[in-house]
Parts: sequence; structure tokens; C-alpha cells
Amino acid sequence: MDVHRPTTADRHPGEELPVPDFMATLDLDADAPLTEDDLMNVAERGGSATGFPGTQRLSTTLTVVADDFIGATQVAIEEVTSIVPGEVVAIELVSDAEADRRDDEASRLAGTAEAASILGVSRQRVSQLANTHRDFPSPYVRLRSGPVWVASHLRTWKMRWDRGRSAIA
Repeated sequence: MDVHRPTTADRHPGEELPVPDFMATLDLDADAPLTEDDLMNVAERGGSATGFPGTQRLSTTLTVVADDFIGATQVAIEEVTSIVPGEVVAIELVSDAEADRRDDEASRLAGTAEAASILGVSRQRVSQLANTHRDFPSPYVRLRSGPVWVASHLRTWKMRWDRGRSAIA
């Protein structure tokens, strides 16, 4: 199916053409083993490409311009499968605004390295502070890679933190 992409011919003189952007994430089972060139060609399309040469699973995220979600889905599938033929096994499509909201939300979280930067200490010191100060913020979630805090909670705690007092105070 051919998807109409708006062009300058579609607008009237002086009229801006509103065309929404979407962020598409696709997982694809390639018809043939992936090559490094396949991964580079998909990434050059304007997104990212994750996979291993010699395997057939590709994951990619790209920005798509289309009139609506259905058109964006079709464009994303056509563009990726024209580079790496295969079967799309999963797709997530979000509006540009939703992608921005998710990016903002992710920047509000802090792992141990980010917490160390916020507090001006080493990663080891973050772990020590978390274990010895009862008022240290509780992690938002604990992953296998370690705790994840809400960054603003760490900043608030830092303002109250008296570096000179005893650890269990």
C-alpha cells in the first residue's frame, strides 16, 4: 500500500502544512542473517539499530512523518523492510509529544552513577549513604543493576544533608 506523504504541493500559498512526527520502535525477524552493513543502513535511516551480525533479530527505533498512526505504522514498516527484508514481530508507535514526555520522565530518574553526580560523591559513597542514613531517599525501584531513585528526592536530601554529622543520626 502506498502512503501519501504531504509535500509543498499539498499546501496553499502561505499555509504551513502540519505533519505530525511519530517515534516507531520495531522488532523484525530478518529473512537472512544480519550483516554489519544491514545494521548501519538501518541506523543511517535516522534512528538506531540493535542486532548482531549473523543473527536474524533486529530492533530499531526511528522517527516517522505521517498524517496519523496508521500511516506512520505503514511508513515505518515499509522503510525498515525495504532495507532489511523480514517479518515485523512487534511495533510500538508513539506521538512525538509522548516520546518527549517519556524522555522527560526518564531524566527524572537516577541510578547510582547519576546519584553520585547529583550528590558530588563517588558511586561507592552513594551506596554507603543509602545504607547508613535513615533519611536517605528510598529507591523508586530496585533493578538487578541496582537501585533507581527519583532525582528530585536526591536533590532535596542533598540540601538537608549535613556532611559533618554522624552517619546514623
